[in-house]
Amino acid sequence: MKKRIGKFFICFCIILGCFAGCGKSNLYTIRLPDAENLSSVSVVSLSRYDETKIFSDTETMEEIYHVFQGRETKQESRYDNPVDAVELYAVTFENADEAVRIYIYRRDNKYYIEQPYNGIYKIQEAEFKTIRSLMG
Repeated sequence: MKKRIGKFFICFCIILGCFAGCGKSNLYTIRLPDAENLSSVSVVSLSRYDETKIFSDTETMEEIYHVFQGRETKQESRYDNPVDAVELYAVTFENADEAVRIYIYRRDNKYYIEQPYNGIYKIQEAEFKTIRSLMG
C-alpha cells in the first residue's frame, strides 16, 4: 500500500510540475537607448514610398520616445519585420553607441509597436497618430 501511495505521489508531483512550467510566460520589455544620450530619431514611412524624416531637436525626440518607453508585453516577436501591417513606420533611435529600430503599425484596426525578436506591444490609436502626424 505504501508503495502505491509513493508512486501516486511521484506521478502527482511530475504532473503538477509540468502544469506549473507550462503556465509561465515571458514578460518582454521594450529596449531603448538612454533618452539623455539620443543624437537623433528617424521615422521612415514604409507605406508611403519610404519617406524619411530625421529629428534631432530635443522636444520632438522626447515626444517620440514617450510613445515607446516603458512598454511590457507577453507577446513575443519572432520576425525581422511586422507581418500583415497595413500602415507601417520604422522608428530608429540613435546615439553614439547604437541604433535601435522599432516598428509602429496598424493591423486589423488595432495599433502595435513591434521590436524584432523582442515583443509586440498594443498601443492606443492616439499614440500611433503621434508618429503619423510627424510625417505630415
